[in-house]
Amino acid sequence: MDTTAAGITLPLAFSRESPASILEAHVYVAACIKFLGSPLVSSLLECHPNDIAIHGPRLQWDPWWKWAAAGKARWKLLIPGWGSTSPDTVSDVPDEIKLMLGTVDQLTLPRTLNLNLILEDHAPLRGMSPKKAHEVSQMSAFIQSVLSRSETDIRHIVDIGAGQGYLSRVLSSFPISKHVIALDSSEVQTKGAERRSSNIQKKLAKTTLKSGAECCPSDMPGNLHTSTPAACGDPSSMSSVANGSLTHEMISITPQTLHSSVSRWISDQSTCQTTPVMLVALHACGTLTPDILRCFLATQDPQKSWYAAALVVVGCCYNLMSPDSDFPLSEPVAKELKNEENKLHLSYNHRSLAAQSPLQWPLNATAKAAAELALRKVVYRALFGKLASMPGRPVKVGRLRDSSYSSLERFISEASKKADIQVIPPVEEPVELISCLEVLHALRSRIGPVIESLIIVDRYLYLAEKAYNSDVLAFNLFDQELGSSRNSALAVLPHKSPRNA
Repeated sequence: MDTTAAGITLPLAFSRESPASILEAHVYVAACIKFLGSPLVSSLLECHPNDIAIHGPRLQWDPWWKWAAAGKARWKLLIPGWGSTSPDTVSDVPDEIKLMLGTVDQLTLPRTLNLNLILEDHAPLRGMSPKKAHEVSQMSAFIQSVLSRSETDIRHIVDIGAGQGYLSRVLSSFPISKHVIALDSSEVQTKGAERRSSNIQKKLAKTTLKSGAECCPSDMPGNLHTSTPAACGDPSSMSSVANGSLTHEMISITPQTLHSSVSRWISDQSTCQTTPVMLVALHACGTLTPDILRCFLATQDPQKSWYAAALVVVGCCYNLMSPDSDFPLSEPVAKELKNEENKLHLSYNHRSLAAQSPLQWPLNATAKAAAELALRKVVYRALFGKLASMPGRPVKVGRLRDSSYSSLERFISEASKKADIQVIPPVEEPVELISCLEVLHALRSRIGPVIESLIIVDRYLYLAEKAYNSDVLAFNLFDQELGSSRNSALAVLPHKSPRNA
């Protein structure tokens, strides 16, 4: 995939070519909304296993509920790639469920890695998990590629929701060597990132002193809290920013605070009358991603002291989105939702399920064990709620250790202590109800990727309709098989020409 190729890749049923046209994206949006608002899908999304365990299944579920109760672990038949299933076993799945899952497969955006990039001339990334190192390497390499091809000389990058600052340090160090401000709302994360950057500098300086050699610039993060202004325009001045710079700041991030923080930083950093800036975010949680998009679109005017010239953002934690302002963002999705035939409202259940990646559950033995543990947590908590339910008194258990879920009896014992109530375990394990709740969770999880797909396309269309004279991309930047379930990135490439041209 060309890192400068604009557009979005839709499922084959909706686009003959890649990238898809805006009209094809509109048709796709309508199909997703119709599916998510259909009677069976709505009934699955509107409920929660806790409620179903107490009050019983919906009447319309009767065919598949009876099928689920008739055998153990039938949920595995609903997850592609989980073990070997013979055709006669699969044919036993109720037709309405087969039809629904077939539509899920047709509507889910492709999530295969679009491009495998190499971060050129940079030392190996240290101090990160393999998953985090992959994400930082891929995102840094993409940013490096975009900036190297851009006619706009972007030397300043804002890393929003920077966490421990892994991405920030790579972007500020050789060979990318940009001025970076790392913003995060957590004092613990910000202080930790500052300590890590400082320790790296001290360690490298000590190593250099002992060896008498020059410090390798690819290992050295940019200077912390630099106040040296970046020169404008003159290519000969680039030597002054060979190692870039890195500034950490803790703020409660909103579009307003983001703008004011960047403005203060730019006034200290740049001597330019107007400074182009790239906004980046690696797994911006919940409402942070929509806020970043809003800030980008509100700061595109190059006649200001700084302007947002480019964007790369990967979102996550859809459950933390604001139900009133974060969806829909685009006009096509908002218009479709106003259609009287559509019954879709993105509830908390929808947003929570959007983060499910059931096709990754059977990836390997570790992934399978994690999926089975997650399933037990859902089912055991639902059963505990049924056993402990009292009118007008909801029971809250809180967090328990994973070992608490080794058996239903142990879970009930430990959950009772945590909730400070006495709950007697059933004499016999309710095998049929457990099987039904497992199938319910699997079905709801299978729908999740369609919800996420709709959110991604809504954000893409929002940028495509409002980003001034820029190419917008939606693509898969990370490899889900390496554990990066939230792998879809949105990017706005630098302006093709000045806004006031």
